[in-house]
Amino acid sequence: MMLAESNAFVSMSSSADQDYPPSNILDPSDKVFWMTTGLYPQEFIITFKEPIEFRQIRFVTTNVKRFVMFTTANTEPRNFDTILEKTLPNNENDLQIHEYTLDRLTEVRHFKCVILAGYDSFANVRANDWPLMKDVRPTVAIAIAYVFAIVFGRKWMKNQKAFELRNFMFIYNVLQVIFCAYITYETAYVWFKERYSFLCQPVDYSNHITAIQACKACWWYYIMKVVDLIDTVNNQITFLHVYHHLTMLFFSWYGGKYVGGGQSLFIAILNSFIHVVMYAYYGLSACGSHIQKYLWWKRYLTQAQLIQFVAVIIHSSINLITPCNFPKIFDIAFLLYGISILLLFANFYLQNYIKTAKHRKEA
Repeated sequence: MMLAESNAFVSMSSSADQDYPPSNILDPSDKVFWMTTGLYPQEFIITFKEPIEFRQIRFVTTNVKRFVMFTTANTEPRNFDTILEKTLPNNENDLQIHEYTLDRLTEVRHFKCVILAGYDSFANVRANDWPLMKDVRPTVAIAIAYVFAIVFGRKWMKNQKAFELRNFMFIYNVLQVIFCAYITYETAYVWFKERYSFLCQPVDYSNHITAIQACKACWWYYIMKVVDLIDTVNNQITFLHVYHHLTMLFFSWYGGKYVGGGQSLFIAILNSFIHVVMYAYYGLSACGSHIQKYLWWKRYLTQAQLIQFVAVIIHSSINLITPCNFPKIFDIAFLLYGISILLLFANFYLQNYIKTAKHRKEA
């Protein structure tokens, strides 16, 4: 890949397993850079001894599906601005020559380029610098810690007096209501403002303000799923509860990483709204028995969750059969997960409400 303005050039290469290859410090007179890469995705940073200005970018690609270029005039390589983001034609195995002229001269101290291929071409590179989004390993670590906490915490609590967590859980649930309401607003705002289609809505990977807003909302949705792990208490440790929390943790990460926006916002809107009502119920329940007697509507909350899963299944099925520039693997994953969680919640509803009511009548 080559960024050009004069005839000078500098060669450089990097290894794919490095987060940030060593910066190449160049003189301002060197305005053509040849970058050779190994495995994708690749990320390069070039640092200039003095800031330069350029307007034209020319480069050659092969086996590349998408690239994103960033610059910053700051002394340190941070707070980058996106200057160019392109998805290349499907004939990615062919040598392709590209040339773009920017709207204005751009002052550069640090130049960063992210090169993507395959399914990584759907990656939300804008989220790379956001907490926990660089790669999936921190999420895997959180999931392992969660499982260990359940297994060993349960054994440890067998011989311990139960903690008094009523005040803590009340505050936690109130904060979760606010958090989920914020995510519901952000995702719904983008959906209705941009008039998203229920049939097909590709992800907007541009630097447009609502595209960034959608990305950020999906990231916050993932953070919400991390925070949700806290509400696992002893009487909730069931297969359904643990399965739901762990799978949503990974679904939200992969969703935020690869499809942060577009039709995936539909799931975030529904689920966040349901969680507003759910945490409101839990918050009221934590107030004690004098409030709990008024919480007769718990079964309707479970019914709302079941309706949510049916809506996700219908939405994903329609998206799957509709020609759309949205990764089909995610439609399939959303569909299969929706079916699995619907069956588990339906069984929960059957055991806790239908059969319980029947036994009461028989008694």
